[in-house]
Amino acid sequence: MDKRMLGLMGLALVFLCLPTVTAGQEDLGALARQQKAQREKQEKEGKKPPKVYTNDDAKSREAAAPPASPAGNAPDGKTIAAFTKDGQTLRLAPDDATDLIFMATWCPHSAHLKELLNDSRTQSYLAHKKLVFLFADEWQHIKTAAEKTAKRQNISDADLAAGLEQMKAQGGSPYLYDAKFLDDLPGKHYFCTLPDQVEGFPTVLSTRGFITDWTDWLADERNMPVKLVNQLADQYDPHQE
Repeated sequence: MDKRMLGLMGLALVFLCLPTVTAGQEDLGALARQQKAQREKQEKEGKKPPKVYTNDDAKSREAAAPPASPAGNAPDGKTIAAFTKDGQTLRLAPDDATDLIFMATWCPHSAHLKELLNDSRTQSYLAHKKLVFLFADEWQHIKTAAEKTAKRQNISDADLAAGLEQMKAQGGSPYLYDAKFLDDLPGKHYFCTLPDQVEGFPTVLSTRGFITDWTDWLADERNMPVKLVNQLADQYDPHQE
């Protein structure tokens, strides 16, 4: 893959990973610093931290599962029609012993949460809870982002298609951008069509419903001290790398 195509794919992934930035927030560094200051302020006041990261660009209505996938999800969105890499189907729902977490292998915020969940300091708060990780077919959404970038850079359809095929071969999965992401997940994983309630990654589905702020999930449902949540969030912050 030539440098131009590498640049295209890099820009496509940047496009996918950008959070929503409001007016006055000129760059991601400023956003990260502002969020950190807010967390520190609320910690001193004894409040739980606010949402640390969003990924509103990650929503993918077109990311349909392959033909082997089961019928659509239940109307309430809490029962998820899922399938294995071998095409076996099953239905999943959160319960007192299980939380579902929607992730994307290309998303640094998903990697952030995975590293945090694997940290030994979190284990006691997850000891009696099974985590199940769910992924959509990521290639359609990556293709859409890459097409927009290719159009701006005047890259031909043929070059774009070749670049995407090479990325897919290197990724090692017909569904995922990076199959190696699965190697150290602290739980089982399956594939699904994203329910409408999942507008970004990571999103947690517990018995209380969909939770877009995983810091709330850890603090409110897993009873992790706010100070520890903040400490781990800062340690694994992808903007610090």
